[in-house]
Amino acid sequence: MLCVAAEQFERCTEDFLFVCDLQTNQYWFYGNYAKDYALNDGAGHLVTPEAFLAVVHPDDREMLRKEIADITAGVKDTHRMNYRWVKRNGDVVWVNCQGNALCDENGAPRAFVGRASDKSLIHLYDPMTGLWNKTKLLDDLEHNTWPGAKCLMMIDIANMAAVNMVHGREYGDEIVKTVARKLERIPEVLAAYRADTQNFIAIVKSTEDCTEHRCLDMCAAKKVFDDLAKSTAEQCTLTASAVPASKKLYIDASQMLDTAYLMLQSQKRTQKGCLKTYHEEDIERQKRTYILIKEMEASIQNQFTGFYLEYQPQIQAGTYQLYGTEALLRYHSPSFGDISPVEFVPLLEQTHMISAVGLWVMDQGIRQYKRWSRMMPEIHMSVNVSPVQFEDSALGEKVTQLFRTHGVSGSNFTIEITESAHLLDSPRYREILHKLQCQGIQISIDDYGTGYSNVSYLKVLPVSEIKIDRIFVSNIKKGSYNYNLIRIILDFARMNGIRVCCEGVESVDELGILESIKADIFQGYLFHKPCLPDVIEETFLNSGATVFAQYQQSIRQIAQEVNELGALDFDTKDILRENDVGLWMFQVEDDNRRWKMYLNDGRRGVLGMDEKLSPDECYQYWLGRIHADDVAAVQAALGRAAKTATHQYVAYR
Repeated sequence: MLCVAAEQFERCTEDFLFVCDLQTNQYWFYGNYAKDYALNDGAGHLVTPEAFLAVVHPDDREMLRKEIADITAGVKDTHRMNYRWVKRNGDVVWVNCQGNALCDENGAPRAFVGRASDKSLIHLYDPMTGLWNKTKLLDDLEHNTWPGAKCLMMIDIANMAAVNMVHGREYGDEIVKTVARKLERIPEVLAAYRADTQNFIAIVKSTEDCTEHRCLDMCAAKKVFDDLAKSTAEQCTLTASAVPASKKLYIDASQMLDTAYLMLQSQKRTQKGCLKTYHEEDIERQKRTYILIKEMEASIQNQFTGFYLEYQPQIQAGTYQLYGTEALLRYHSPSFGDISPVEFVPLLEQTHMISAVGLWVMDQGIRQYKRWSRMMPEIHMSVNVSPVQFEDSALGEKVTQLFRTHGVSGSNFTIEITESAHLLDSPRYREILHKLQCQGIQISIDDYGTGYSNVSYLKVLPVSEIKIDRIFVSNIKKGSYNYNLIRIILDFARMNGIRVCCEGVESVDELGILESIKADIFQGYLFHKPCLPDVIEETFLNSGATVFAQYQQSIRQIAQEVNELGALDFDTKDILRENDVGLWMFQVEDDNRRWKMYLNDGRRGVLGMDEKLSPDECYQYWLGRIHADDVAAVQAALGRAAKTATHQYVAYR
């Protein structure tokens, strides 16, 4: 009777109807299935279990067997399942199958009836690979279909457009199918999806193999990627990102997917061919970065709202009076408040927004300089220019136009640039600097010694100033390397007419040493931290202001403390102990008649000194190893160094 009813019903639907006799294990299928599926050929409606399972995708057969066994045993009485069938031409389609068990008078399962549809899911899967598509993925994520999921991994096949162009679309399609097939068969993958043309999604379960708790959820992702990348290495290059699958981190499923996509794009820009895993704090940091970028874009479009400048005084050596100021860019985020330049300036550079913001800084700096020069005609202004700005060949003209617009000369204006190897080799870079110099604008090398430190910079570029970074100024009294480096730079600068500004001066001890080796300009918290323009005016330019008088009193106190320092007593043992390179230090007493030599272990090895000697004995040991014809020249050089406090160069054997 059931079969007769099914024969009548098949005329009213495109679905395939089925009846299964659970006792005889026989199937009857009804509908237009014979055209696409090899369920039976010329055998009417009867289908053998073997023929039915042969149509089911190999990876889904075991799951279907278990489902039928549960219905036969009475464990389940309903059937709701999505699984794949394979067409005669090899295409894979998803089928939605639903049915119910019918029981006999004793309540035992007797038959299983239902319908299978290869049309109802057609909008939810990718026809080429047979994987679920993005629509199904979002639905599964929203309904937490995979409660055991620990991370979502997005995988990219590199350069698919180029592959298709060179080898043809059919070749590229085979690569996509291969990746899909291998991905879904990895045991740690709960489900695989094709998100778009060249991106796949894997829902990955956790593994207990990882001993580091923080990485527990991501260890399986690494194994999945390694297995997949290794098995497809001859066909393509894969790049992937993995993010936690915890819904609490995201507003909805779309945000989870978008997060994985943004992380993948970031990974592709930095390092292709590998997996980057992201933890909760990484995602929060990326969200913050994204918000900041969007806010700064809006700020630029809204007349640079949120950006502002602070100015840090630059102080003349000796008098400790104001020499000039450095304009420093600041940003106030609507979401996060004041943001450190260490965070937002790299974002401006990465997005090339620094080109617009940099010109705005220049414009504001010129405006401020114009105002202050009326109060102090000799005041100087320094503004930083990013290496990214030099990618604009018209930068020189744009800057000079700003000076013309404001009617200001560039003679007391300094542009600070950072050390960069690729800029040094760029004719356009040198051309822009030359154009600026022709307008009277001075050039300063910022953070000298921390980047591409090369004296050729100072030969090729029209440099007027070198700025020595805080890392060298700090602890100068204890570090011989820092002290000697700054002293050598100062000697070189004086010989070439270049002024030197030492940044980050925070103590009288540091100031005293820098004064003793004749630095030109100081900048640091010892004198004043960066501040708004009105503070600069009250403290340094308005002689009638109370804070002006207070500053004058403070610099008198600083000058007195520097004078009281007297001779600078370096702890030679500490200096030598802090350095691994071969260093030595001389000390002279009794009007150049008694010399001492201090060595660290590196220099002792160079001299072949096996035993510990006193400083007097070290000097005699060293002097005794010098060629007799050169001893006088060496002693004379030491004498000049002690008398003039300058570097001396002598060659000896």
